Parts: sequence; C-alpha cells; structure tokens
Amino acid sequence: MQRGLVTGLVLGIILVVFALQNAISVSVKFLVWQIPEIPLVLVLLSAILIGVMLSALSSYPGKQRLRKDNRSLKERIDELEEQLLEYRQDLEELENEEQKKKDEGDLIRGDTNSTFFDD
Repeated sequence: MQRGLVTGLVLGIILVVFALQNAISVSVKFLVWQIPEIPLVLVLLSAILIGVMLSALSSYPGKQRLRKDNRSLKERIDELEEQLLEYRQDLEELENEEQKKKDEGDLIRGDTNSTFFDD
C-alpha cells in the first residue's frame, strides 16, 4: 500500500510539473471538429487517456479467454488429482492383498520365520 501511495505521489508531482510547463493554448482540428483554444496539457492527457482506454478494451477478450482456459485447466488438475488418489488407493489394496497371499503361503509351507509362530 505504501509503495502505491509513493508511486501515486511521484506521478502526481510529475503531472503538475508537466501541466505547468505546457500551459500554452493550442488550436485542435479533427475531421469536422475544431477547438480554437485549449491548453496543450489537456490535449496530451486526453490522448494518453484515450490510448489507455483503447488498449484496455483491446486486451479484454484475450484476458477473458485466458481466464476461461485457466479455469478449465484447474478443473482438469482436480480431476487428475482425484484419479491419482484412486490409483494410489488401488495400488495400496493390491499391495496389501499381495502381502496377505505371501503371508498365507509362508504359513502353508510352514515357514518358521513367520511372526505368527514366535509366541
């Protein structure tokens, strides 16, 4: 917040200095419109403002497309994470079943290394 405040103050001071140095009046003609006397600073700031607005408007569709793509990718990530969790659970169940079969096989063969008979 402090960085934004300092940046705003610096830009404000630059704008005031710019306005004071460009206080002369100019005549503006555009197609059929004509403004006989207007301060140069207003002409320049108006041009900058119009440029910023046109830039923002032209970039809006691209930003919306990126937001949509981002949302769909996040949904895909969630689906894949759920699928990974299911696979891990299945793998754990298979490993448990394999261990049970191995333990049963050891008991059937009479393996004395089994912990079942260590009492």
